[in-house]
Amino acid sequence: MSMQLSGLRDVFEGKSALEFRMFKKMCYVLMTLIAASSLFMSPYLILAWNLLSRSNNIKSIHCKHFDWSEDAMTIIFCRHKGDTTGETAKEKRDAKHLYTNPLMPEICPVLACAIYFACVPGHNGGPMFPGHSSFVCMS
Repeated sequence: MSMQLSGLRDVFEGKSALEFRMFKKMCYVLMTLIAASSLFMSPYLILAWNLLSRSNNIKSIHCKHFDWSEDAMTIIFCRHKGDTTGETAKEKRDAKHLYTNPLMPEICPVLACAIYFACVPGHNGGPMFPGHSSFVCMS
């Protein structure tokens, strides 16, 4: 029996939606912080929000999964809940399209990724967020 069914845990724990105004405020604070951790947290949070993805999917993004399609930055997920092995052919995968947001730069996924890649060099096609600590911190 789950802890929620037995009454030991609140049924709404972990189920509350993050409101847009709070998301925007969090992104603004992360953008204005001068700390190494905010360099990683900002694009991680913004990608999770814009891609409507779980933390473990954001953690698995590699630099070689990025591309451009006209005016959109695209990301292809090699693994997801429906394809845990990543066996789906690249041509059959749907790329997620991300667009700039010049009116609210604090929530712009393209700007967040550009700042991250400019400040954290040496990815060489590997994981965008290397290490186990990024997943633990944001999950």
